Amino acid sequence: MRKHFFRAFIADPVCASSDPGHHVDVGRYFMAVVKSSVAIPVTAAVGDDGFVRLDWDGQSAELWNHRPDDVDYALRSTGGVAEWAPEWQVLLVPGASLADERTVFTLAHPDERTECASELSLAQPRYFQRY
Repeated sequence: MRKHFFRAFIADPVCASSDPGHHVDVGRYFMAVVKSSVAIPVTAAVGDDGFVRLDWDGQSAELWNHRPDDVDYALRSTGGVAEWAPEWQVLLVPGASLADERTVFTLAHPDERTECASELSLAQPRYFQRY
């Protein structure tokens, strides 16, 4: 797996969730790319139903992301070539020197699907205070 440097994500005014299938936080990205020993080369595509289908070594999975159009756009640039870190539920789409919300996605199993959170959680702040 090509190790990418992480660029801070752009704040999303619609969804503040970092649950599987939503945004990738820095910790999940770090664990998937740096700490994960398993990254599976996959062929991925977004179906008409909005689910992301991953195919590898005779196996397949249908997973969910809250922004299937963004996943589809990224996958079109690589012909569906991607890497899947299943332990962290992270899909890495190659092709950029900096990983960000345009090339790194979390995918959730359909039964793990959650609604987008419209407000930032006080338990999980998304910013650093200046002192």
